[in-house]
Amino acid sequence: MTRSYTREAGPELAGEMSLPSGTTDYPQAPDALRVGRTDAVLMSLVGQDAIDFNRAFGAAGLSRAMLRLSCAIGENELLGIGGDNAEELYVACGYFATLDTEANLAFKERYRAHFGERAPTLNTFGQSTYEGMHFLAALLDREQGRQVDHERLGSAPLRYRSARNAAYEGDGITRTPIYLARAEGNAFRVITQF
Repeated sequence: MTRSYTREAGPELAGEMSLPSGTTDYPQAPDALRVGRTDAVLMSLVGQDAIDFNRAFGAAGLSRAMLRLSCAIGENELLGIGGDNAEELYVACGYFATLDTEANLAFKERYRAHFGERAPTLNTFGQSTYEGMHFLAALLDREQGRQVDHERLGSAPLRYRSARNAAYEGDGITRTPIYLARAEGNAFRVITQF
């Protein structure tokens, strides 16, 4: 997909590299990026692999030289990467703990009231699990008093709003925003919504 989008948009695709999952040694990647005079890197690494790559990227002094975009880095990974290695790091995702919406502020208040100030960091995975459970509860609540018709569950009208400002109304999803955020130290700052 990246190759076709790049051709359509016009920039030159300098190259692509596949890295083995679970590796902790990334010297070839920063060297290849430096030699290729790369402007931007699209990363598909997840979890510890994303942390280790971005640490190596920062240690090689590339954080200021080129931007990175990921769709799979959350708040926990950013803490692992460290603020010193996060310059010019952008992430596109459905949720960020720093999302400044009334729904998210209320969600965070309920979360901290229930789990305390030392609760684990909110992130897209935790929020998605929370949202999924509430979405299921709304589906089942609508069916209360009737035998659950599993075929009807996915098509009957339902109203639900989430902490990330997704809205489900009528017979389908009407709005599921994706946010673009920039890493600023150990936190994300949401720049725009798509």
